[in-house]
Amino acid sequence: MIRYGIDEMMEVYEELTLERLSLTKQLRIAKAKGRRVGRLLKNHNDAKQLVSTAIELVHTEFKTEIENTVTEAIRAIFQRDIELRLVYEKKARGVDTRIVILENGEDLDPKDDLGGSIIDIISFTFRIILWNMSSPRSRNVFILDEPFRWTGKLVQVTGMIMKELSEKLDFQVIMATHDDELIDIADKVFHIEHNGTESRVSTIRKESHGKEES
Repeated sequence: MIRYGIDEMMEVYEELTLERLSLTKQLRIAKAKGRRVGRLLKNHNDAKQLVSTAIELVHTEFKTEIENTVTEAIRAIFQRDIELRLVYEKKARGVDTRIVILENGEDLDPKDDLGGSIIDIISFTFRIILWNMSSPRSRNVFILDEPFRWTGKLVQVTGMIMKELSEKLDFQVIMATHDDELIDIADKVFHIEHNGTESRVSTIRKESHGKEES
């Protein structure tokens, strides 16, 4: 049997007391760190929720402006109850956006029903909206090559709407076209001929119906 004297017992007691105090201090420090981590985690979650809400609001604002503007454009041109809807689909890698065309509330396949005409209108309207929403905006000039070639007899209406938008939003359209109806609504027309070796450009002034060669 091991026997301790009073002195040995006091020494052991003091060592245990110091060890207990050290462990108590370490526990207090650990609890303080745990509280700080908890606050940081809460702040992180709050910030994440705030960012998520902000993104959702931006998506909603963008979605509404796109839907309303494109729907107004295609209804004005086609004179039918057609509307565009953006459908957000959550994927593992993020959010995908799917474009849905509806007529009288039912899905419409624009390629089957309207050829490529409605695709022309939608793509051009998208370009205008994105340019108008960007900050800072890029140069206010759109260069188009044979635009609206699938709109057929609706090309004049389409051109007039494009011109109205350009005046309202202050952008310029430069286009290459063979369509007389688009040429007729242009503010200024250039006629270009190529003789095999060089190009000859004529500026056509509609007001005087004359030509000034350059």
